[in-house]
Amino acid sequence: MVRQIIPAGLLLVIIIFFSFTLGGEGIGWVANLDALMLVAGGTFSYALMTYQHKKLALTARVVMKTFRPSEDLKDIIQAIGRLSRLYQGGWGIRNLEGAVKDLPPGLLRMGVESIAYQYDRDKIKQVLQQEASCIRSQYESAGKVLRDLSQMVISMGLIGTVIYFVRFFDIARDIHGLLGFSAGAFLSTFYGILFCKLGLHPLTGKVKELTAEEDFRTELIQEGVLGIFDLEHPRVIRFKLENHSSAKAAFNQIPPEPEVALLSKKAPLDRRIEPVLHR
Repeated sequence: MVRQIIPAGLLLVIIIFFSFTLGGEGIGWVANLDALMLVAGGTFSYALMTYQHKKLALTARVVMKTFRPSEDLKDIIQAIGRLSRLYQGGWGIRNLEGAVKDLPPGLLRMGVESIAYQYDRDKIKQVLQQEASCIRSQYESAGKVLRDLSQMVISMGLIGTVIYFVRFFDIARDIHGLLGFSAGAFLSTFYGILFCKLGLHPLTGKVKELTAEEDFRTELIQEGVLGIFDLEHPRVIRFKLENHSSAKAAFNQIPPEPEVALLSKKAPLDRRIEPVLHR
């Protein structure tokens, strides 16, 4: 850990040192480069000092996964139905052992392997829950890192503003110098807010959505694997999983707004309710 902190700390010191020496009055390419170097480089150095390389690599993989198309639930349901037919078609364990080789690594493969290893129902459920909890903890860890970096990038922007005003009191001699340095001072704050609101915050939201989707996917797989173990009919398993999936899809849809018909004062009343209103 010390080997990781010392180089990152030296990098941060070098960035702050150059921020005190580079740049000038007004907004130019040098001032922009100085602000970008302080905000981006300072946040990167903070990440290297705070988190291990494995955790940063995990966060990068999770972020990249949010931009990839997610696995279709219909394919998962079809795979579970096919496995259920194989398990009930005579040589159950042998059929599952052969089908495991064609499954990609993941929760479904682990559940099918548990059935092939002849675990009892409680043991299979425990294994699936532990794996689902491990997957969720990885996504939550990535989201926590992104939230921490989003706060740090704003802090680095404010540090850049303070550095510019410190340089002003050392160099500028009149009000014109103050105005020039003020313009450059708020560049770092601008970049800090820009990277936070348009970069890290949207990524945090995408990771949160991915976590919710993965929770539902793991719940669907657990229900399907336990249905295979209980020797439920393949059509019954598919029916339950498809209803579960369609219920979630209907819950995520925005309900249509009801059409409201406004009655004018001149509109004729229904003959059935007109006598009631005049009583």
